[in-house]
Amino acid sequence: MTREALSSIDRVWLRMEDPTHPMMITVLLVFDAPIEFERLQAVFSGRLLLFSRFRQRVVQPREDGGSEAWEDDSPFDLDHHLKQVSLSAPADEGALRAVVGELMSKQLDLTRPLWQFHLIGPYGTGCALVGRVHHCLADGPALMHVLLALSDAEPNALPPAATAQALPASPEPARGTATQLTELLVQQGFSILFNPFRLRSLARLGTGTMKAMSKLLWRSPDPSTIFRGELGVAKQVSWSRPVQLAEVQAVGRAVGGTVNDVMLAAATGALRQYLVDRGEPVQGLTIRAGLSVNLRAPNARPSLGNQAGAVLIDLPVGLDTALDRLRQVKRGMDEIKDSLEASVIWTLLNALGRAPADTQETLVEAYCTRETAVIANVPGPGETVYVAGAPLASLMFWVPALGDVGLCLSIASYAGQVWFGVGTDQGLVPDPEELVIGFHAEFEVLQRLTEETAPVQAMTAENEDLVEVMNA
Repeated sequence: MTREALSSIDRVWLRMEDPTHPMMITVLLVFDAPIEFERLQAVFSGRLLLFSRFRQRVVQPREDGGSEAWEDDSPFDLDHHLKQVSLSAPADEGALRAVVGELMSKQLDLTRPLWQFHLIGPYGTGCALVGRVHHCLADGPALMHVLLALSDAEPNALPPAATAQALPASPEPARGTATQLTELLVQQGFSILFNPFRLRSLARLGTGTMKAMSKLLWRSPDPSTIFRGELGVAKQVSWSRPVQLAEVQAVGRAVGGTVNDVMLAAATGALRQYLVDRGEPVQGLTIRAGLSVNLRAPNARPSLGNQAGAVLIDLPVGLDTALDRLRQVKRGMDEIKDSLEASVIWTLLNALGRAPADTQETLVEAYCTRETAVIANVPGPGETVYVAGAPLASLMFWVPALGDVGLCLSIASYAGQVWFGVGTDQGLVPDPEELVIGFHAEFEVLQRLTEETAPVQAMTAENEDLVEVMNA
């Protein structure tokens, strides 16, 4: 039986697996109509299983050396990976949140292919589909491509196998500066990162790499808040009502920002209000979050595995007004857009996969002291899609964080709407729905403030044009 070694970065995610912190991406798809379980089985058989990774399990290194590897799971049993369950009464959103949280709290069976989906219904006028996929198998963008392969543009599409397309099994290898940095860390040891004199060896990699590396390494630990602490097994989730994408874009235009800027600012306001409501000090407080960044080339063919880096962004929860928080978030995002931070973090993870397990654990712990939350933003289709004939109404996902970070914030977009999601460790944040309430409140404030300032901005622009004409 043939084996294929895990890539070094996929190995990092596998080795971080822990009962208190399962390393899997959790996806929630809600449909406006019921799905026949037999038809869903046919879709999974005819499309998902074309991706060989979904038919393979991870096996540990042989005694003669080597590394963890992918190996065909024989005989493969779809019934273990695709199940059907019912919601407890009253089968409302609260019941669905409880099921998602319960599934998120359970590790996948590491002796089988590392994924599982549950069809849940009835729910509303339709049903829900909850998927869990280990991060060593796919990152967010890769998983979104897989989910799109399950969907159709019309309810009565061609048979499953007729439209499916397989993905390459592994990400492309790192090149250029990333390869040089990986080799340097492997050859000279990771202690180079914490030795200012040996760190000079990185100078040959360029000032951009040096700047990004120094910024990452010499940041102080994030402040201690109620969002940080020892993790337990139980997880909880919540998600927002849909927000119209056009409304988010309108707020962004008022400050020259993006949809991502606005959503991050609204999340910042939610975190601030949560702390204030519990009597926690917020004056001047800034907390950091690791924001996932897809490093695939814009037109590159998608691949499974991990090709996402991250950047550390400041969330200014200590600023007093929503508009100030939005402007500060925008400034912070503008500063890192052209930096090499995401590539540097991806390269560090890639190198860690080639390091001893104890070295990996030590460095991951050191990195995680610098952030309080992880944020993922994965865009979905712009138009309505169908799975097994049922229209997809909404989607949400939650990603795991490195180390002992227990707060996941998610931004999902689909068919002209945007959602905000929260995944938490129950012992740290037992009521994630309060953060969702705070998100909606902050967004409504931003809408009102930007609508009020728009006429003033327009008048200022007109006056500036008039001065230019008079001075011409």
